[in-house]
Amino acid sequence: MDVEIICKNCKQTINVDAQATGQKFNCPTCGTELKVPAVPVFPDSPYAALFCPPTKTANIEIACAPSSGGKEYDPDWRKHGFSSVYWFQPIYVARRKVIKVKSTGLSEISYREGYNTFIVPEDVVCYYNRYLGTRSRKWQSAFFRVSNGTMHILHEGKSSDFIPVFMKEFADVHVFM
Repeated sequence: MDVEIICKNCKQTINVDAQATGQKFNCPTCGTELKVPAVPVFPDSPYAALFCPPTKTANIEIACAPSSGGKEYDPDWRKHGFSSVYWFQPIYVARRKVIKVKSTGLSEISYREGYNTFIVPEDVVCYYNRYLGTRSRKWQSAFFRVSNGTMHILHEGKSSDFIPVFMKEFADVHVFM
């Protein structure tokens, strides 16, 4: 998990690895020497390894269908599947002693009929929402992780399920998105 600190001189927000607790470094903006504050010991979580910043990425394809809801805006709407992908990173905010969950939207890099391709960070908690295009206008959402280029579903549900599903061991800490 990363730790968010603020430079006491220039007020720059800086994220550093929690394992650097106690180490000194210079602010990348103004050069002021800073020290990574002590981070509380958090409970063991089966997902703790997925809260670290990613070190590699993989291309994944999400099966999806075009949505006619965008045809007023996009004359080529039949050539685009409708899906979105995010990754979630819990960050400890040292000055407030809380955990904020940052979500980052990932851009679609290509589309071939029925599939959107995304570059996704590996070994973190990701989330997709996709339109399946059935007559009942069905959507599907799930949390997943990618490991060695393979997608593994962790939990089906809405993005708001992140905290109750993946952060439940952190009940003694205020966690927000």
